[in-house]
Amino acid sequence: MTISFNNLTRKLYKRYQHKSLHHFIALSPIDIRQNDVLDEFIRDFFKQLNLKELNNHADVLLVRKEKDQKAYKLKELESILPFMRHQPIELNYKFIIIDEAESISEIALNKLLKTLEEPEIMACFFFLNRSGKKFLQTINSRSIHFYLTQNKHIDYQLEKIESFEQFQKYIIDNELSFSQIQSDILFKLENNTSALKAYNDAIKLISSIKTDIEYNNQRQAILFKLYSLYGQLS
Repeated sequence: MTISFNNLTRKLYKRYQHKSLHHFIALSPIDIRQNDVLDEFIRDFFKQLNLKELNNHADVLLVRKEKDQKAYKLKELESILPFMRHQPIELNYKFIIIDEAESISEIALNKLLKTLEEPEIMACFFFLNRSGKKFLQTINSRSIHFYLTQNKHIDYQLEKIESFEQFQKYIIDNELSFSQIQSDILFKLENNTSALKAYNDAIKLISSIKTDIEYNNQRQAILFKLYSLYGQLS
């Protein structure tokens, strides 16, 4: 599911309050060049829980591999085991945030599998993916996935843009990337779904644009699809 990070914060906070969070949540940026959106989400979500500092909180464990390593070593993940032995103290859940979780090896994950599959406490894992590589199937099959966009939308002043040529010129003059435009459209979709006659068709069109970008299809064709989406939103 593609969603802006602030909307995801709202959704997950409601689930947190009702103690209905999914145990495993996989997070990836929609554009790996903007993977700081993962950090923004983590800050935003824990701010809702009145936590500004995560490093020393009894109910939050941050797991990171060493910078120059390609994959996690088992010892870097073993801190999860003692952390999972006790129920949360202040929060509704214990949170385990694993950065660059796409770098967890099959061997390391198998050592933790029983703990992950059968948590005896209220626990929620955030698996952060910064590179765009696939998660291990073990993580994929057990997690709910979100693809994050920035919440800052671009002010296009749509009422003043009356043609595709004006739209194209605006994009060029403001040096906007496809990912920025797409993020803005997604933001507007999430916050104004009633503006679209065919919401599902718009989501399908966004998916086709992602494919166009991936296969380096003609820039003008991609821009025209984006322009047509803005037309539905205006």
